[in-house]
Amino acid sequence: MAEITDQVIEFYNELFERIFFKPFVEKLAERRRRDAVRFQILEAAGAASQSLERFIVSQRLTASQVICVLSGLQAMSSHLSIEHIANPNVLPEEVVNDLLNLPACSPVVIAVTTAQQQAVFRVALHSVVQALMQIGPVMAEWQNIGFPSTFELSRRVVAPERDQCPVGRTRQGRVRSRRRTLRATVSRLLVPALLPR
Repeated sequence: MAEITDQVIEFYNELFERIFFKPFVEKLAERRRRDAVRFQILEAAGAASQSLERFIVSQRLTASQVICVLSGLQAMSSHLSIEHIANPNVLPEEVVNDLLNLPACSPVVIAVTTAQQQAVFRVALHSVVQALMQIGPVMAEWQNIGFPSTFELSRRVVAPERDQCPVGRTRQGRVRSRRRTLRATVSRLLVPALLPR
């Protein structure tokens, strides 16, 4: 269990740093501010990692299967950038399908299929993309307003159950629900940044 925890946290730390921190590091000239932003991003990565870790543990995967799934996720996620995940009008399912259909990702799909982990891999990939898409728009907004020190990144990366869409809902209803969630999150996080000191 501890080994799985370490592997999943390491995967998420690398992923969140690559997508949410490294592209903006030049905009953070002050060392303390840069460290504070990095700390909040790693804190969000830790929160996001819990969902994937619980899923992997519940599937009772062997060590080699965990390595196969995580290496596949790492290869797939290397094709993601903040531009892919910051759009609230795109659903996680669309991003997952786009990734699975990329020619560059076909070796990953073949490796996962050979290991008979297709279903597990697809759910794990969806979990990763969903977590990224919950934080992506907030990170884009934080970057757009210059990473103010009063801005606090939410600890809740994955949407609460009440915000998740039931299967029977239409695409338009799911997009509206995501927009409402995004607006609520951004307004909750931006209000302290806009108040006078």
